[in-house]
Formats: sequence, C-alpha cells, structure tokens
Amino acid sequence: MTKEIKDFFKDVAVEKDTRIIKLKYLNIEGIHIRYEKWSWEGIIGETCIFLMNEIKNIEKSRIIKMIENEFNYSLADNKYTVKDSGEFVFYNFNFESN
Repeated sequence: MTKEIKDFFKDVAVEKDTRIIKLKYLNIEGIHIRYEKWSWEGIIGETCIFLMNEIKNIEKSRIIKMIENEFNYSLADNKYTVKDSGEFVFYNFNFESN
C-alpha cells in the first residue's frame, strides 16, 4: 500500500490553543510538505513542515526558494522562523496580527 503524503505527518502535534485555518499536503521536487495557515493568540501565520530526513542534506536557500515559489512570498524580505523538532522542520512565515 502506497503512503499518502499526510501519512508522513501523522505525528505532527498542534498546540491546543492553535487553530488551523487551512491545511494541505504538497510534494515539491520530491519533497513532502505539510502546509498550515493558523491562528494563535491574535496572530495569523503560515507554516511549511518538512521531514527532517528529506531535507537534512539540502541547502537552506533551496528550501526557502521552494516556499517562495509555491506561495509567492519573499522570505528574504520578511521575518520568518525555522524550528527543528527532531523528525520535522518548521518554516514559519507571513505573520499578521488579527
């Protein structure tokens, strides 16, 4: 049985006070991505979650370019954060206040 992209991300935890507004799964250049648009404590933001084992040997600039191309958003010109959580890597961007 072939795994669906969402199956790779079944262990991604969502904090209790975070509301997921939009969720989709992507495969860009053979890399699996879980995309979330979320709301947390008056802030709306977006996150691309990558599998660590898929991106550990990929230059950060290539990951950033993937996000920029897919979401038409410049990480270079705006604030973003990167969080390594063992199995997953979270790129958080496009922060707005409610």
